[in-house]
Amino acid sequence: KNLSGWASTLNLQNEYESFAELGKTILKETPEYNSINLWANVIFKSGGYSRPHFHGRSLKRTGVYYPNGIADVPFDAVLSDAFPNNSEGDLILFDPKSTTRNETKTIKHREGLLIFFPMYLNHMVTPMTSDKKRYCIAFSFK
Repeated sequence: KNLSGWASTLNLQNEYESFAELGKTILKETPEYNSINLWANVIFKSGGYSRPHFHGRSLKRTGVYYPNGIADVPFDAVLSDAFPNNSEGDLILFDPKSTTRNETKTIKHREGLLIFFPMYLNHMVTPMTSDKKRYCIAFSFK
């Protein structure tokens, strides 16, 4: 999506056993769904980000899992209303039902965090300001 980031193809659960196991684990926790698409995203240097986008307009959910990252973010700091005063690599969710144009939620990535949200929800990743790598596995239910 930009010169400082990389995204894999879809359906990594069909190519790698570890992704298949992750998909099974997520599906076990969401019995209303029976199949999932997984893909990987990496921001590998300063300046990397993800533009605002959404994954579809269906009523199904999408989400992201952070296999590693900033492990010292306290849990109570994960979700805030702090946009645009955010830190590098934050996930920003834009509320389309907001009565104001700028109602957002900021999610600070941390190792082991699993997030679900509606597929129609616009979201982005704030630019990295360091050369730390930011890894995530995104998914959507089929």
